[in-house]
Amino acid sequence: FFGTGSTGGTVVSAAYKKAEQIIRARYAASDWNIYFAQASDGDNAYNDDPECKKLLSRLLPASQYYAYIEI
Repeated sequence: FFGTGSTGGTVVSAAYKKAEQIIRARYAASDWNIYFAQASDGDNAYNDDPECKKLLSRLLPASQYYAYIEI
């Protein structure tokens, strides 16, 4: 997990970016079923939300399943 001292929240977009890189490099959506699962305490850095929304708008259509688990 990546954190910032100024906001105290996790920068979730870093994980979404990495997932997108891995999918593009290794797993064509036409050949693979893509599944995502995210476990979180629900605390994302407030200034990271727009980036997360942008990334999820690309990741979710390419996936067959997405789970969000808040702990």
